[in-house]
Amino acid sequence: MNVGLRFKLFGRRFLSLLAALWTFVYVGPAVADVHIGVVAPLSGQFSVFGEEMKAGAEQAVADLNANGGLNGEPVTLDLADDACKVEDATAVANQMIGKGVVAVIGHFCAQPSLEVASIYAAQDILQISPSVIDPQFTDERAGPGVFRFAPRRDEQGKIAADYILQNLSTQAIAILHDQGSYGKTLADAVKSELNAENVYETFYSGYEPGRRDYGALASRLQSDGVEVAFVGGYAADVALIAKALATRGMETLIMGGETLLLEEYWTLSEGAGEGSLAVHYVDPKVHAAAKQLAERLQDNGRPNGRYALQTYAAIEALAAAVTDAGTTDFAEVANTLASQGLSTIFGEVRFDDKGDMTLPGYTVYRWSEGAYLATDAM
Repeated sequence: MNVGLRFKLFGRRFLSLLAALWTFVYVGPAVADVHIGVVAPLSGQFSVFGEEMKAGAEQAVADLNANGGLNGEPVTLDLADDACKVEDATAVANQMIGKGVVAVIGHFCAQPSLEVASIYAAQDILQISPSVIDPQFTDERAGPGVFRFAPRRDEQGKIAADYILQNLSTQAIAILHDQGSYGKTLADAVKSELNAENVYETFYSGYEPGRRDYGALASRLQSDGVEVAFVGGYAADVALIAKALATRGMETLIMGGETLLLEEYWTLSEGAGEGSLAVHYVDPKVHAAAKQLAERLQDNGRPNGRYALQTYAAIEALAAAVTDAGTTDFAEVANTLASQGLSTIFGEVRFDDKGDMTLPGYTVYRWSEGAYLATDAM
């Protein structure tokens, strides 16, 4: 082989080697995505809320990636539908394990969430529910990686009782319920909180739901001179109770749960609902950043309800914990979630020893001239 040919071959090999070295030096190891799972009811009777969760999750992940991801790594959203069914939730949980998610935002419904909590805990996967209000979710916490980004159901009764104690007459209180799970549980919670403060009801009773007239009940309340009636029940029944009281010339103040905020309550009460109080979730849009996000989602034609905002904020809290910890390691991120204030669209969020969010979850609303407004905004 002549010298010129040898030189050409050597030159080509040298350039190839140089190119390979250049690639090795500048490309380096591949970047691994951080996988975040979101499990929502995208089908079935709760699908409207699932679509809210989806919208919030997609926007949160898009915003994270637009700002460099998490610790320099891109974020991938793994979205799945459990239809709020336990059997579907279990299958989806195992799918999430297979995808290598570091956390799951979900599930939406209580029973599926309770069922899969131990599955995630066994695999060191964080679980943050943006919606479950059942106390059992954290009272019987499956592990240190379980967190609740929503109010607790039993907080509602305490807020109602505190409002009565601080703002209303406690001389003649009636506590009523429709004998159903929702109504009686809420009424009993209020009763328990009041009794713990040595305030006792004048009259406590269940009533038959679905009646067309509650005159007899109203007459009993009238004879007892009841000034405040807390009623655990649904809108139509409570509206008719309010109407029956007004017909007898009574000015009894009606208070109840979130069902009293339905338009049905105002309509059926025929004006007797004026001044009625209802304990319901704090509107997340009272926070400026949450309101701005809701407007952004609306402008993009996406759902912007409560669960869109709470899902977005839950991912924000997770992202803040991962960033502060500098890793996606389960133990370190769980410890950061449990011990530090985390910046979200709801302001700084903290979790207590059970994993419950410490932000106020409920407030009291008042009906006035066909509309309702939070009493702390009046």
